[in-house]
Amino acid sequence: MKRDTVAAGTWIGIWGTVLIILLSYLEMTFGILNTPPWNIAADVFLTSANIKTLYGLIIGMAGTLALGIATTLFIAAILRLTGTDYAWLKGVIVANAIGFGTMGLFMPMLNISENIQSEPWTNILALLDLTIFGLFTGYMLKKSFQQRVEK
Repeated sequence: MKRDTVAAGTWIGIWGTVLIILLSYLEMTFGILNTPPWNIAADVFLTSANIKTLYGLIIGMAGTLALGIATTLFIAAILRLTGTDYAWLKGVIVANAIGFGTMGLFMPMLNISENIQSEPWTNILALLDLTIFGLFTGYMLKKSFQQRVEK
């Protein structure tokens, strides 16, 4: 796995997504997050009535995980193209760019979770969580790439 960018990116993306899910859960616990990312992901596939069901949770978590892995693989590709200097910063930039594209362009265009536009804290926390995700995944990818060179 240490030589395989896709495998390393997938594992790091899984752990980064777990981090986002934990952060979102804490934010919900403190009452500052209105709509968690897994509900937004479920809204892509399900009707509103099914989002907060067990099926919605499963599909939403799978969608959140898929987007986290895809974002991490994109960060890995950027690091492969540009090098691992400032990997944490590149991770933040890529994760937030994908977040802005998703939340600001595709979600409104496709009428996904339309309520999000009236939830400023949900948007602010999403960008904060994506920043933490980008820091984590960029750093971990750099470590993964460095381990390859040492072997």
